[in-house]
Amino acid sequence: MIKEAELIKRAQLGNSTAFGKLVNRYWNKVFLLTTKYCKLEEDKEDIVQEAFIQAWQNIKRFQRNSTFFFWLCKIALNLIYEKRRKKKLKTISLHSLPQDYLKDENVISPLEELEIKELKERLYQFIEHLPREERIVYRLRMIESLPYQRIIRITGQSKTAAERCFRRANSKVSKFLQEENLSRWPNQIMRALREY
Repeated sequence: MIKEAELIKRAQLGNSTAFGKLVNRYWNKVFLLTTKYCKLEEDKEDIVQEAFIQAWQNIKRFQRNSTFFFWLCKIALNLIYEKRRKKKLKTISLHSLPQDYLKDENVISPLEELEIKELKERLYQFIEHLPREERIVYRLRMIESLPYQRIIRITGQSKTAAERCFRRANSKVSKFLQEENLSRWPNQIMRALREY
C-alpha cells in the first residue's frame, strides 16, 4: 500500500490516479462525518462529493502540518455550515438554548472537536519521543499525580534527578503546547494527559 504522504505528493503534481486512491481511502470516513452533522439524507452524498472536488481543486495548497483527513473534514464541515446557512435548515435563537449551554466554556464546535483530536495525537507522539527517563518521570508525576517519594522508589533515581527530569520534560511539553497553540484548550489537554 502506498503511503498517504506519497499519494498527496503525486496528487499535488497533478496525478489524478493518486488522488483517486485518497478518495477511496477516505470517502467512507468523510461520509460518516457528514451523517453526524447533516440532517437531510440527500445532502450527505452531495457534500462528500463537493468536499473531494474542493480538495482536488486546492490540493496544491494542502500543507503537511495537518493530516489529510483533518483537512478533508474541515472542508466537509464548512460545506455543511454553508448549506445550513443557505437553506436555513436550523435557526437557533440564543434564548432557546439552556443557560448552562451559554455559560459552558467547554462547549466546542465539531470542527474544534476534530482539531483537538488531532492535536491530542500530536501531543501523545511528542511525549512518546521524550528521552525515556524524562517520559517516565513526566507520566508518573503529571499524568498519574504521584509524589516524588513514590517516583524515586519506582525509577530508582534520587529525588534531585527525578525533579530535574520532570522539569526538563515539563519545559519541553509546555514549549510544544505553546508552539502548537494548544494552550487554547487547557481542560481538554488536561483530560487528554489523564487519558494518556
